[in-house]
Amino acid sequence: MDRYSDQLCKDMDQAIKVANSRNYEDLRAHKPRRMKAKIWNELINIWKTPK
Repeated sequence: MDRYSDQLCKDMDQAIKVANSRNYEDLRAHKPRRMKAKIWNELINIWKTPK
């Protein structure tokens, strides 16, 4: 079983592939089935903030 952080990276990569975009706002509609939209949207907010 993958670590949770590894699975999140795979989910993000899959969303980028399906959305055919690296724009985080485009990824909101492509959440994983096992995740609630609220959680997915919060993760996108975290990922799009500059480090």
